[in-house]
Amino acid sequence: MWKWLSDRWELCVDTVKNAFFWVSHSIVLPLRYDIELRGGDLIDPKKGGVTSSILFLANHSSHIDGTILGITLLRKGLPLTIWALDLTFKLPYLRWAARHKDTVRVVKVPNINETRSEKHSSKLHKLITRTADGLNHGENFLIFPAGRCKKTPVEKIDGKSAIPLIIHQCPHVNVILVRTTGLWGSRFSCATKPEARWATRSIKGWEMFWTSLKMIILNGIFFVPKRKIVVELFPAGPDFPRFGSRLETNRYLEKRYNEAWGPTGEPLSRVPNYFWKEHYTEHEYVVKEYQFNLDQVPKPFRNTIVKIVADKSDLDVKDVNFDSLLGRDLGLDSLDLAEILIELEKQCGIKPLVPDDLTSVGHLIAIAAKIPIVCEVKAVPFHEVKEHKPFFSRIAAWWRKRFKR
Repeated sequence: MWKWLSDRWELCVDTVKNAFFWVSHSIVLPLRYDIELRGGDLIDPKKGGVTSSILFLANHSSHIDGTILGITLLRKGLPLTIWALDLTFKLPYLRWAARHKDTVRVVKVPNINETRSEKHSSKLHKLITRTADGLNHGENFLIFPAGRCKKTPVEKIDGKSAIPLIIHQCPHVNVILVRTTGLWGSRFSCATKPEARWATRSIKGWEMFWTSLKMIILNGIFFVPKRKIVVELFPAGPDFPRFGSRLETNRYLEKRYNEAWGPTGEPLSRVPNYFWKEHYTEHEYVVKEYQFNLDQVPKPFRNTIVKIVADKSDLDVKDVNFDSLLGRDLGLDSLDLAEILIELEKQCGIKPLVPDDLTSVGHLIAIAAKIPIVCEVKAVPFHEVKEHKPFFSRIAAWWRKRFKR
């Protein structure tokens, strides 16, 4: 009897969760986001497209990218596996999404950027091998090569190595690039002030639910100002370096992602929260600058660090200078940096660090030498802002323009 009641209770709970999941994606999400898919012919077999063994490589402008891309691709009938950082599985939403294995699977990616351990390194290599095997057997994967949301208008991939490692194991896989435009400026992006941002770490489920519900009700459900999202699919061209180095692969991806916006990056997209007044989420983005004096460090010590970095980068010592960025210029990924840090902890006795704490070779030397480092945080102005005016403001502007005539 108790087992029967327990089974029925679990069935009811699952039904409610599935219903909530369906309503939030099919009804609520379209109230705020107007999603346009371009290049859909690439995955339409009737128009010569492919539907299996596809590696989707997407830019990463916000924390809701996975949801929007997953829904967009699933509507085309594609089963999909999405890479997501392990810390995101703390969110009930992602755990629900991961349960829909008949349409989408979500696999955990160890967050080596912030937490380093030998276990994480081993897990990542196993995941890369499993992904390559899946692609070789007709599965589809969606991966964000940058590994995390961009913090500036420009998409940067730096020294990430996962994509080259996967492609080297299945060089003939169908590679389709995905560029999403319009989310730089949403609450889920790093263009929003931290206190208003809906990020993986800071998001509060009930607060997000209440804010969204209030916005929907006060806008009369059907008049919620929409954020225009464009999802573009385009194939990796013949110049895609399938057998290239990680730097060559990452530079190619960066170039293709950013070419629609130019060197200054994606414009900020400001969309009002209500249709009757100009009420916007507060936006800003900051950069960190580290200041230190390497003259305080003995030359032999500096040379030792440079040699360690050069060996790990497969470069000559002459090609490495203090201003060289560890990821962007030298192509070092999180695994490489973790190994360097382990070696420095043993040799120099520095406190445990994670790869995200490092920027340049000089910064690494300063940390290893334990000299004073000043971190200056600067707010950077947005180079271009596309502001969507509320409905009433547009009507008022039209009326003023017409009245002046």
